[in-house]
Amino acid sequence: MADAGTDSDTGGRTAHRPLWPALLCVLLVLLAVAWVAGRQSLFGAPDQPASLDAVRLGPDPGAPVAAYLAGLPARWPAPGAPAVPALVQFGTELDGAGVARLLAGVTPATAVIRVPLPRVQTALRFEALPPVDLADPVLGAQRRLALAQQAAARDASAEAGRLTGRAASVARYEAAVLGGRLGGAASGGPGAAPGGPSGAAPGAPSGVAPGAPSGAAPGGPSGAVGGASSGAPTPCRCVLAVLVVGDRVGLSRLAEQPAVRAVDAAPAGTPTSGVALAPLLPEQTEVAGPVPDDGPVPSSPGRGPGPEPTAPGGS
Repeated sequence: MADAGTDSDTGGRTAHRPLWPALLCVLLVLLAVAWVAGRQSLFGAPDQPASLDAVRLGPDPGAPVAAYLAGLPARWPAPGAPAVPALVQFGTELDGAGVARLLAGVTPATAVIRVPLPRVQTALRFEALPPVDLADPVLGAQRRLALAQQAAARDASAEAGRLTGRAASVARYEAAVLGGRLGGAASGGPGAAPGGPSGAAPGAPSGVAPGAPSGAAPGGPSGAVGGASSGAPTPCRCVLAVLVVGDRVGLSRLAEQPAVRAVDAAPAGTPTSGVALAPLLPEQTEVAGPVPDDGPVPSSPGRGPGPEPTAPGGS
């Protein structure tokens, strides 16, 4: 009987145990869920980078070049459709004046700058083209490209200070060319180049590079496009591609120019901020794959092109 009474008392105490700790836990969980939901509503979910939805303009890695070029016209906007972003890729690097003359009828947005160097990987520098106050569209585009070259020169100079060995030597050479400190190196006149229209045969060989995004830059006097008199660097043949916005008529006209190798258009409704640029390199003639990086790196400015004084990897 004593044991039965004890069991009865224990059961009673268990039955009357307070419920508030469990209710408090449930309330805290609900508050936490509500806080997270409200934060994501205000600021957006933090784990959805925009780059996942970016439209690639340029060949996929390993893609056959001929097939890529042949398929581009089908991607252009329909006649009468709104303008779309498109990556205009040249058969070889051009100077700003040559590029500016090609861009009539389209709106340039970003320049892809690259210093050509045989069998040496140099950087692709993506430079936004800042607005300028010039009524003439050709002079305006030329000025914007000159500002992009100045920005690329600063980027290369900064990289030369951070890097070591062969990579630093390459960046120093790029900074010298882009800054106009190498007399005539990679520079030239109008910049007409072989290449053929989109879908035609690939263009002439030159150097290559991995990408390195960057921003635009403030510039010199309005209308000045280069040369010692304006204080701007000497224009170099360093423009590999340009992101433009154009309609079917403008893009078709561009594709017919001998200097243009490819015109790769994004789908309708794509903003310029929603594309990823991967231009075809001039020496990629069969497959969009790796290219050589075993050539000599020119030495410091003042000596001109020559063999790198140290072996690749040295300082």
